[in-house]
Amino acid sequence: MSTSVEWFEKVRQHEDVLERLVADYHPAAMMPRPSTPLLPITAPSAERARQEVANLVKGESNVSPRDRFRSALRHEDVESMYTVLNQTWFGVPESTGCWDLEGFSELVELLEDPPEEEEEVCDAVSHSD
Repeated sequence: MSTSVEWFEKVRQHEDVLERLVADYHPAAMMPRPSTPLLPITAPSAERARQEVANLVKGESNVSPRDRFRSALRHEDVESMYTVLNQTWFGVPESTGCWDLEGFSELVELLEDPPEEEEEVCDAVSHSD
């Protein structure tokens, strides 16, 4: 487990690829860029469940996911950053190809190892989805 400071160091190390992933795959993102790869669905049942959650996330905020990412980074707001990253995970299609997306493995690592102090908050956020 890491502290908030260590966790945000990891976020900052991968800031560019994470921000791009948020911009391209967060369910509330307007439209993926033309360069965003189309991933073949390899788990159809899981994909249906993912789409249901993604549809719920779409209407949760009127602030762009990229702006929420930047604000959470600027303020080192663990709960907001964790939420944006977790929601982005729900925007990535259920495909084994997701592991080829730049930033995806870093996103998963951050979600799997939340800061020690905020672990209960992050668990509550991830289970509310």
